[in-house]
Amino acid sequence: MKISLNWLNALLAADLSEEQVTDALTRAGFPVEDRWAFETPGGSDTGLDVEVTSNRGDCLSHRGLAREVAAMLGIPSVPEPTQRSPSADTQAPAGLEVRHEPTAACPSYTATVIRGVRVGPSPPEVVALLEGLGLRSINNVADATNLVLQEIGQPSHAFDLSRLSGGVAVQAASGGEAFEALDGSRLELPAGVTVIADADGPQCLAGVMGGRHSEVTDSTRDVLLEVAVFGEVATRNAARATRLNTDSSHRYERGVDAARLEAARLQVVERVIELAGGIAEPDVFRSGVGAAASAAASGPPVHYRPERAEQLLGLPLPHLEQRASLERLGFVVEPLGDGERW
Repeated sequence: MKISLNWLNALLAADLSEEQVTDALTRAGFPVEDRWAFETPGGSDTGLDVEVTSNRGDCLSHRGLAREVAAMLGIPSVPEPTQRSPSADTQAPAGLEVRHEPTAACPSYTATVIRGVRVGPSPPEVVALLEGLGLRSINNVADATNLVLQEIGQPSHAFDLSRLSGGVAVQAASGGEAFEALDGSRLELPAGVTVIADADGPQCLAGVMGGRHSEVTDSTRDVLLEVAVFGEVATRNAARATRLNTDSSHRYERGVDAARLEAARLQVVERVIELAGGIAEPDVFRSGVGAAASAAASGPPVHYRPERAEQLLGLPLPHLEQRASLERLGFVVEPLGDGERW
């Protein structure tokens, strides 16, 4: 995971040095493997290549790693915007049909229409930041989705709405359908992989890569913005079967935060409008969002024994300090009966 030191500091409301961040991340189990300097219109920045193990998908973002640094150093991080997920599904804007049934391959799906965008190059500071992290600047809409991916770890995809025929459906490929990916790869899709299809066929390999036919270009004026949760196993199988490994599939394979899908959708919409203009339709298609958020937020509780933690660590650690560490990482700690177990 390549990160910007300036971006990390912005999320911490701090001015930590490269050495302080490197030390904190290493002690938290995220060693820094490489570092480099790059320039932006706002001044110099430092890039850090952080090793993130496959079981820590929650840290494949600037915000995730900022949380770890804040917990290690005992400093606050900038709060995330809080948005309640809708409790019920909602229908798509008038004139647009979106079909989705929650499955393990795609438990939650949202689609937002933004009209009147002006697609073109991103501002110089955005281009410099992305390129400084080894990413290619494409256009302001695609870059907006990439910025959110890098900040919070939530992938998204923008379709040119005018190039979609007859709405879209989240479905399994029958097998043998022709698909040209955004990177120019031409594939015959294996049966069973999840796709986003319109009346003409697959337009996106779900969780992996969009298709060339419906990509956003300089002539695009209206976009359909997809922000969804795709299953870990389904995404891994699709990426391997097609030999397409992307930043999006890398995160979906390790799990994204289903409880914050609505907040992520709003953040992507805001970024697109900030960089490319346009107006978001008030009606949004949501399917499975409330159920997935409730399930993710109310996951099974973990019974924690502070004294057992001390035994495993081999050193005394005050129980209040243990509790404070858990709370800094975002856990809700509730004492049980005797107060010595949580």
